[in-house]
Amino acid sequence: MDSFIEDIESILNSGTVVDLFEPDEFDALTMDLKNDAYSAGMNDTPGQLREFFYERVRTNLHIIVSFSPAGNKFREICRLHPALLNCTSIDWFTEWSEISMSQVADVFLETIDFKILSSDNATINENDFCHRLALCCVSIHKIVIEIAKRFYAAHKRIYYLTPSSYMDLMKTYGIMMAQTKQDFLTSYNRLSSGLAKLSDANASVSIMRDELAVLGPQIDAKEKEIEQLLSQLQKDQIAVLEVKEIVEVEEQKVRQDTDMVERYATQAELDLKNVIPVLDEAMADVSQLDKADVAEVRVYQSPPYQVMMVMCAVCVLLDCKPDWATARQVLGDSGFISRLTNLDINHISDRTYRKLLQYSRHPQFTPELIGKVSSACRSFCKWVLAIQRYHEVYRTVKPKEEKLKTANEALDVMRKSLSRKQEMLKL
Repeated sequence: MDSFIEDIESILNSGTVVDLFEPDEFDALTMDLKNDAYSAGMNDTPGQLREFFYERVRTNLHIIVSFSPAGNKFREICRLHPALLNCTSIDWFTEWSEISMSQVADVFLETIDFKILSSDNATINENDFCHRLALCCVSIHKIVIEIAKRFYAAHKRIYYLTPSSYMDLMKTYGIMMAQTKQDFLTSYNRLSSGLAKLSDANASVSIMRDELAVLGPQIDAKEKEIEQLLSQLQKDQIAVLEVKEIVEVEEQKVRQDTDMVERYATQAELDLKNVIPVLDEAMADVSQLDKADVAEVRVYQSPPYQVMMVMCAVCVLLDCKPDWATARQVLGDSGFISRLTNLDINHISDRTYRKLLQYSRHPQFTPELIGKVSSACRSFCKWVLAIQRYHEVYRTVKPKEEKLKTANEALDVMRKSLSRKQEMLKL
């Protein structure tokens, strides 16, 4: 709040806010006013243009500031910021008359919907109700004014009642009216919904009774059929138990093998879980680079050491010669970004990895330090480190994936055998 008022005071005094514009930006603004300054009979010197700009601001910028006289805040602001009094026109709003308050209330209350439920037999006259409610608001405000006077007489403390206090009274009524209306409608709808459901339930019960009377003989016939089937099932149960024992043994074996496969899969997933988000973030950063970002790096004739180091690492991963001439050719390729994002990261050779470490292990090979030299190289650095980290993890995950593949193949054979025996058991 204080800084905002300070800015307003600065505009009133000098026509500008201190440090609002950068020097280059401000010079560009004043140069745009050159022709207008000529027309106004001023020279095109920087000082004349600057004064012309400030004068235009003071002439064309209109500021309205509203304060409440309540409390000491208003006095303190006027004391600390005298321009608010010296450079402005003050409108002091006194109490409204009863007619004014009544007319304001009539207009304001027209925006409130007093209808609770739509009814063809509604007897309330909204216009008359709004007017009577407006008179009530006026009466309440007058009573509060009298109480404030008695409060001042008793305690010598002023309780300010401004027109905004009167507006707040009506706004509060509107909010309370809307909330009460919403609560009533919620209860009404809940009750109506409950009654409708009870009616539907009674109708459904009656229909089900009729259906049950028709289905009674059919149910008796089905019960006899079930008894016959149970007798036959008892005879078949002995044979089923023998097959079931065999199936249970094989199911146990399948569960054990399944647990082993799941452990392999879980371990591989955990190994890759931490590195994949970093790789995705690096790929996203690289994808967002445009031709201008790439050109920013390519224009170097003698690049900084950090830029040279990052681009050599990129060339190593792209299987190119790690020197600046090759790096510039790579950067000039229109498909450069695509080559980075589509790199086959699962088939990086150990030789490439060892060459990459010659650059990535350098103490200055970090996105933070590289970013101070080149924002584009910062993304390339993140990409290189993400690829390196992924390769290091993938080297340990790959043997586990091969074991997982072998275990899955063996498990599929066992499941097919078990499925055939389970089908025999169903028959």
